[in-house]
Amino acid sequence: MTFDRRGSGVLLALAGPGLVAVGMVVKMAYDDVAWWVTALVGAFFAAFFAAGVTMIMRAGTTIDGAGVVIRSSFRTRRYSWAGVQEVLVEANPVAGLPRQAARVAVLYDASGARVELPWCNDLVRADLDADVASLRVIWLARRGDDWRPAPAAAGAVAAAWSGRAWSGVAIAMDALLAAMAVFLVGVVISVVLLVAGAYGDDSFADRWLPPVVVLAVLPGLAYVGWVVAALARRGR
Repeated sequence: MTFDRRGSGVLLALAGPGLVAVGMVVKMAYDDVAWWVTALVGAFFAAFFAAGVTMIMRAGTTIDGAGVVIRSSFRTRRYSWAGVQEVLVEANPVAGLPRQAARVAVLYDASGARVELPWCNDLVRADLDADVASLRVIWLARRGDDWRPAPAAAGAVAAAWSGRAWSGVAIAMDALLAAMAVFLVGVVISVVLLVAGAYGDDSFADRWLPPVVVLAVLPGLAYVGWVVAALARRGR
């Protein structure tokens, strides 16, 4: 059993902004911008889109006979069935914000850490409750007759069942995605202004919409704003 988005149309979301970024770099080269500036901008865009593709293609959850394998952007973690303390559906701490699932599947390990299962939520799964019910059946069957609750995880599991658990890591990752979205919009704005000749001679664009603001400050504010909004929603 595998939950991921490989082979889906998700990557198409990066195609348009990618072409815009390429166009921006090409125009910089033809506009006699210093070669090192063009190279630096090109390298930045390449790294940015490579990271985005990696996040989409690697992330996923695989269920096998030995346990649960969770692939994030840059690492893979395995949780044996004997070490899993609970598998259940929880309310998403950032539910209500744009493009966020209302409910997500999570597991708790022997240390009490809450681990959200990538691509296993009600936004992409038709019947999340049935999926998690199947996971619980497998866990209960394979955790072993000598399985006992881990004392270190007792508090976290109790909090989960009372609805008080939340994940700071999940909020941080969602905030990063929000910042990336704002950055992509900033790329489009910068290209439009550049092509229109809006920069130069101390223009309005130079004063209020320089590239550093559009491509760095605004994404940074989006990240902070998302975290604050998520924490405020969680505290209600």
